[in-house]
Amino acid sequence: MYRLVIIDDELSARAGLKECFNWSEFGVEVVGEADNGINTLKLIGEVKPDIVLTDVKMPKMDGIQLSLELSRLYKNIKIVFISGYDEFEYLKSALKVEAVDYILKPVNMKEMHSVIKKVTSILDSNENQKRTIYHMHSKLIQKIPHVYNQARVFRRKQASGKT
Repeated sequence: MYRLVIIDDELSARAGLKECFNWSEFGVEVVGEADNGINTLKLIGEVKPDIVLTDVKMPKMDGIQLSLELSRLYKNIKIVFISGYDEFEYLKSALKVEAVDYILKPVNMKEMHSVIKKVTSILDSNENQKRTIYHMHSKLIQKIPHVYNQARVFRRKQASGKT
């Protein structure tokens, strides 16, 4: 299961997102929530989420500042913005931090389904890629002694003039 945190300064928004959406249907577990970016940074160190669903406008540290910090500290976390503001500057900032998506409040559950499906698909793809690289690395490590031995035999034959 992928791990998700919900970040919003409004308790009702956090509760609504947590309770009104069937996260497990998408292989996602809500592992924490916070009310601003500063508290989120502490939380993320503890719960290690794969996905951060964050409001844009919050006190102390907003979602944009938070996402910049997350991009710097945790390269693999996927960020989805939720906001009541349909402003171009926010959208532009979301693109700069490579957010997966930007959802407007009030959140449309059909849109949320689509976005969460997209995020989990990206995470699945990343996991498959890691597995493939690990598998290839393991095979390469297994073949190194064989290649080394073949090279040694070849050098011996070459030195004795039998090639």
